[in-house]
Amino acid sequence: MVKKAKILAVDDEPLNLDIMSRYLEKEGFEVIAANDGDEALEKLKAHPDTDVILLDRMMPRMDGMEVLAQIKKTPELKDIPVIMQTAAAGSTEAFEGSIAGVYYYLTKPYEEFVLVALVKSALKDSLCMKEARLAETAMLESEELFRTLANSLPQLVWMADDQGRVSWCNRRWLDYSGMAMKDLEGCCWLKLLHPDHFQRSADKAKRCFDAGNIWEDAFPLRGRDGKYRRFLLHAIPIRDGQEKILHWFGSATDITDIPENSPSAHNAFKLTAREIEVLVWASRGKCRRDTAAILNISADTVKAHIEKARQKLDAANIAQAIAKAFIYGLIKP
Repeated sequence: MVKKAKILAVDDEPLNLDIMSRYLEKEGFEVIAANDGDEALEKLKAHPDTDVILLDRMMPRMDGMEVLAQIKKTPELKDIPVIMQTAAAGSTEAFEGSIAGVYYYLTKPYEEFVLVALVKSALKDSLCMKEARLAETAMLESEELFRTLANSLPQLVWMADDQGRVSWCNRRWLDYSGMAMKDLEGCCWLKLLHPDHFQRSADKAKRCFDAGNIWEDAFPLRGRDGKYRRFLLHAIPIRDGQEKILHWFGSATDITDIPENSPSAHNAFKLTAREIEVLVWASRGKCRRDTAAILNISADTVKAHIEKARQKLDAANIAQAIAKAFIYGLIKP
């Protein structure tokens, strides 16, 4: 069942409450009535999921402006749109209401269609705001989860903006480099590249970032002890629904202890053509399902080929298998 939009109507005149309720219930809204400011706040405590508030300004004991102030001070209520209604049509009152956060200042008397149109407009804006808050919360939660996972990985993991400028690195990066986050941001991390590889790697990175292509490379990086270790780098662009690049995600795997390329490597490991194919697509960020669709085989078959390739390469995981395949020339960056 679709949830009815919930409207809190506040007015000290029973006749006005009855009229508002009839207008809004006719449109399918659920109306909660309150006869004064104190009752309105009590009703909001009981119904924090209220969508729109219709609030009379001039009421005994606690007037509408006081009620509005309490609403705006309460985190779970402050974003509910408030339509303030009053017979006082002066510009001063309207200005005060606007400054205090009123969604719209409605002067009595008003036509039914005006009230309904305002409530529907406020409801639409309220829904958009709720969706934006939910999206923001989900994004923050997913970012926190990503960082937690990234900090648990043995690889150097980083994120960059749409231009490829580094904005975040995992703990492993900081530990390996001995540098603070601010010293790795932007393009600063490039100073860790071995001088013999700097220009080639920097130029290749720029070409990939400019074209929006996956960046794969292998080069030595200087550690906190001043020594260089070889890393295999893999960076992919993260795009939105319109294929616009939002940011980049990258990882660097230490391959120093993997032997240098051997001309007989292919025969030595005895990888089949299909096993090499699945490693190629895995290195390009394709999941088993995507690889299966590309190669016209089942996802289980892809999984089996990856496992066989991992065993033949004596790799602990798929990332290390890909790294070894690059080093031995079985697949190309």
